[in-house]
Amino acid sequence: MQQPLKGKNIGVSLSSGYEKQLLDVMLASSGLSSKDVNVINVGWALTGSLLSKRVDAILDGYRNFELNQLAL
Repeated sequence: MQQPLKGKNIGVSLSSGYEKQLLDVMLASSGLSSKDVNVINVGWALTGSLLSKRVDAILDGYRNFELNQLAL
């Protein structure tokens, strides 16, 4: 199975609770665990962190997408 997120930085707005559980399930479906990626708490700067290449992927970025669209 291909594991494109292995060793990558994943931006989250919360590193516990709902987002941690969701990320764990998503990673497990690809044969990975949270030990295989670098989870970075970027607060509410999810899409900004992705656009600036601070992280390689984000979780739940739709919440902040509209503000970045306005900036573009």
